[in-house]
Amino acid sequence: MTLLQEAQYGLMIYVMLNPLVWVLLRFKMVRKFVRNHKLFHPNTISRMRIYFSIPLHFVTFWFCLNKNYEAYPEAFSYLLLIYVALFASDGTDGIVARACGLVSDEGAILDAKADKITDVPLFWIFILTGVVGPTNSILLILVILVLLMTIADIIGQC
Repeated sequence: MTLLQEAQYGLMIYVMLNPLVWVLLRFKMVRKFVRNHKLFHPNTISRMRIYFSIPLHFVTFWFCLNKNYEAYPEAFSYLLLIYVALFASDGTDGIVARACGLVSDEGAILDAKADKITDVPLFWIFILTGVVGPTNSILLILVILVLLMTIADIIGQC
């Protein structure tokens, strides 16, 4: 499977997950369950994104630097799926917070930090190691757009 196909599957998962979460949270029983279990609290989701992404960046950097994604494509595919889960949880924490009445200033700050810690290093790793470059022009454009949006978000929060 090529990197472009991985990105397409990841986008499909992301697009399908958030509406599914939104539909489930329409049920009072599900909202009550989320409020009573710390594991599903939006702040916990943001913290888990931070905790998982930091060691994941080191593994990704090693994979990309040594071109191990070519030698072990299946392992690299699993690594990308973990990132897809992290990206999907980005939208999920906001949906859960609003639906369950768990919106807080701490959650807004945590979510913004988790976005930057998860997204930005991954894209820099891809660019610096040559995984995304002139040969993958579509992915390069997507990566540059995401980086520009993230920089604009950082400037807007200052």
